[in-house]
Amino acid sequence: MNRDEMIELLGQLNDVWGTSGQERMVGDKLGELLCDCTDEQFEDALGNRFFVKKGRNPDLKVMVTAHMDEIGFIVQDIWDDGYVAFLPVGMHDTRLLTNQVMTIHTKHGDVSGVIGIKPIHQGGTEEGRISYLDLKLDVGTFSREETEKLGILPGDPITNERGWRVMNGNIFSGKAVDNRAGCAAMVAAMKQLKDIETEATIYCCGSAMEEMGVKGSGPAAAKIRPDVAICLDVCFGAVDSNLGGNNRRNYLGHGPALMFYDWNNTSCLGNIVPERLREKMLSAAEKAGCPYQIGVTLNCGTDAAIMSLSGTGVLTGGIGIPNRYMHSAVGTVCVDDVLGAGSILTEFIKDAAASFEK
Repeated sequence: MNRDEMIELLGQLNDVWGTSGQERMVGDKLGELLCDCTDEQFEDALGNRFFVKKGRNPDLKVMVTAHMDEIGFIVQDIWDDGYVAFLPVGMHDTRLLTNQVMTIHTKHGDVSGVIGIKPIHQGGTEEGRISYLDLKLDVGTFSREETEKLGILPGDPITNERGWRVMNGNIFSGKAVDNRAGCAAMVAAMKQLKDIETEATIYCCGSAMEEMGVKGSGPAAAKIRPDVAICLDVCFGAVDSNLGGNNRRNYLGHGPALMFYDWNNTSCLGNIVPERLREKMLSAAEKAGCPYQIGVTLNCGTDAAIMSLSGTGVLTGGIGIPNRYMHSAVGTVCVDDVLGAGSILTEFIKDAAASFEK
């Protein structure tokens, strides 16, 4: 897969929406993209989507996850003057939500709205933080009844209406690069493996509800019972040359990061990669022949944490795609880094052998 093909793939995956618990369209798109390079597809009760490529050894299982969901919002209530009150689905910085265009996905169709606040001329909020009570979604109505006639109900999902763009030929920005970039790397790897007979049977999983506390990947791993698992996700992309207290400086364009340590020291959610798996990941990165970095980070937690604790324990690593402006409508990744993540995963799967068996 070349750069132009990856840009097209990232665009397709960003165009579909899927907040936590609402990942169906993303799963359907993955099914469409993977139908010619996998042997079986199925879904579980939580909405996790599985795509299986059978290997020579059905008892040697490699699981690959990339979470499908994007951060978004949910309708909480409707104000008497017609405005829509909403709450976050996933972690947001409320300062980034003003002047945004939103889409409410109702069972009767999509409804557009905008988020504004009182103009600065009229004494708009001076607080550094904006609460969700300050944020009202304007759908062009003037009463609760008028808004309800549009089909809007509490519980309806809301997404940010922000298209994607390519900057300087190699930098992709969009509302859902976290984690459609990981999904794209997974697709790229499977397409590279299409005509290769692998020793291991590969279980690709588009996981559900990662942004709401990594809820889908644990049950998915319990169902598969893999010998080894790799989590594809974004990681913090450095925005300057300063050394941060929490993260290594992983830069866009310097290659994907082999995530050897990630930990949220508030929730104690995290993963540390055992030595024998680190060596396998490093070997795969060298064979892929692309630039790569090492990821060591705090204040982060991915599907890897939950997969590693599934059943009696799973040998689990991660590959992170550096992402600037994480959890915003303008998440930004390097296209070549996404391609590199797919290539490293491809080499890892090709080398998976009996050393990973239980």
